Amino acid sequence: MSDDGKRCMFAIERNIEALQFCISLMYRHQVSPIYSHANTALAESLFVKQRVAMIMTTYYCMNEFRDRSIEWDVLPMPQKRQKATLLLGGALAMNAKSERKRLAQRLIDFMTGTVAQMMLKSYSNTIPALRSVAEDAKLLNPHIHPEHYNYFLDVLPYAKPLSSLGLGEREIGRLCDELDLLWANMESPEEACARIEAKFNGERSG
Repeated sequence: MSDDGKRCMFAIERNIEALQFCISLMYRHQVSPIYSHANTALAESLFVKQRVAMIMTTYYCMNEFRDRSIEWDVLPMPQKRQKATLLLGGALAMNAKSERKRLAQRLIDFMTGTVAQMMLKSYSNTIPALRSVAEDAKLLNPHIHPEHYNYFLDVLPYAKPLSSLGLGEREIGRLCDELDLLWANMESPEEACARIEAKFNGERSG
């Protein structure tokens, strides 16, 4: 989106170049599986089956590799123009109309407290919300955590939150849906970007 958030700027050269790179990997060089929007766990499934050598995933999804007979590790995203990675966050929410707000608050306090956060770190690859726990190397277990688990500390300075796209949750879902024609190789990156930009701007102006 533009800096003022009023116009979609999707059809810029860098977006077209990035999407062309993805399409070339899939269809020209045939080194990447065809993207399947309907199967969000496809990459992790292929990785566990050792049918692909490298995937882009999250620390949440790394838990899928536990107790699998594969050797794996985590590395920062490769970059061309600049270093960047997507920052995703989780949250605990309380229903404003709940009749058990005090009980819900107790659960939230426990889940965000040191004991629960240490349990999260000790038994999963999910990054704890408490910084002191997230950075505690004494909680690392080689049977659960990859060798370079702490790489997330190196990428945080240049991580971009999903909100930096200037789109709401519904619009991000729409964007993913609109890209299906491109992933199916039924549109060029230029056509897809121009169509999506026009559509988003038309809806916002309407």
